[in-house]
Amino acid sequence: MQDVEKKQLTWFGHIKQMPETRLPKQVSEWQPTTRQKREKPKLEWLMTIHKSVSERNLIPEDCDDRRKSKLGVRQTTSKYVLNRLNNAKRRFKSCLE
Repeated sequence: MQDVEKKQLTWFGHIKQMPETRLPKQVSEWQPTTRQKREKPKLEWLMTIHKSVSERNLIPEDCDDRRKSKLGVRQTTSKYVLNRLNNAKRRFKSCLE
């Protein structure tokens, strides 16, 4: 799952840097004009991206700067992995006690 999120964040950075005339940017920012039937709300791609960004303490505006976004994804990914490992170690220790 880690690689998928990293690639999604990288693609999000590419889209943020695109001019408004590019089709991928237009499609990613498109909002439907009609309402859907009442059912379980579908998880949208942009919602997933915003969740990943907030989990990694990134700033979405940094995606406009290619160098900052590239460093942010790489650095926070390693911090994210270390944080998950530390949490797993704590849970494991508490199970042994």
